[in-house]
Amino acid sequence: MSVPPFTLYVVIDSMVLYYHKDKSGCFLTHDGRKKYLKIFETRMWQESKDGYTGRTLNVRRHIEKQVGLIKDVMTGKIEVYEPYKIPE
Repeated sequence: MSVPPFTLYVVIDSMVLYYHKDKSGCFLTHDGRKKYLKIFETRMWQESKDGYTGRTLNVRRHIEKQVGLIKDVMTGKIEVYEPYKIPE
């Protein structure tokens, strides 16, 4: 007699996740993945002002800027890394 693998379904913030005992980690269902990607894309396009330059950038551009700053610190172009400050 074959026993089906244990699967646990949990609803978190309207996204369905599942856990499979034979695989490590939790996985999104197809519908959960679609919802997550839609929310993620919306967040990536949200804009806020850069605290140092005053320019308005979307979240993607803020991330790119931070990666560039970390690279500059690692290559010695600048001495101190200044992280992005989320506006209140």
